[in-house]
Amino acid sequence: MSSELWDVIKTKNDLEAAKEQLELLENGLYRRGAGGFERVLESRVREEFAEIIKRKIKKVNNAGINERNIIIHEIKKELTKAKMISITVGIDLPISVINMLHEWIMERMGEGIVINVIKEIDVIAGAKIEYEGRYGDYSWKKLLEAFNWREIIGNRI
Repeated sequence: MSSELWDVIKTKNDLEAAKEQLELLENGLYRRGAGGFERVLESRVREEFAEIIKRKIKKVNNAGINERNIIIHEIKKELTKAKMISITVGIDLPISVINMLHEWIMERMGEGIVINVIKEIDVIAGAKIEYEGRYGDYSWKKLLEAFNWREIIGNRI
């Protein structure tokens, strides 16, 4: 289950949403109607995430409340293993770029790593990356600040 889980949970926002959705499902175990487990799974849980949960339930024949509770707690436990890599950029990254980044990171670092994308307008071309206490500034800000603009364009700035 873990690799399919990390194929769906790519960002910090995805991780937080999944945790909230698991709470809703857990609360829905003992309810019927709009707040019940099945209704929550269909209407309040992201489709790709819901499919993972449904497959897990299907593997357990006649999964009742206890079995569903165990499945929810297994997924919660897996989510607590997530490691965060923060990437600070100067623009909003399109989903396609986040997906490519996530795939690249998983290939090199393994699964269970989620991306925290931070937008800071101070970042000029490139990114700042932080992972497990290590930090790298791969933006052009320092280079451009050190550049002698007055020599190139005169007093126009």
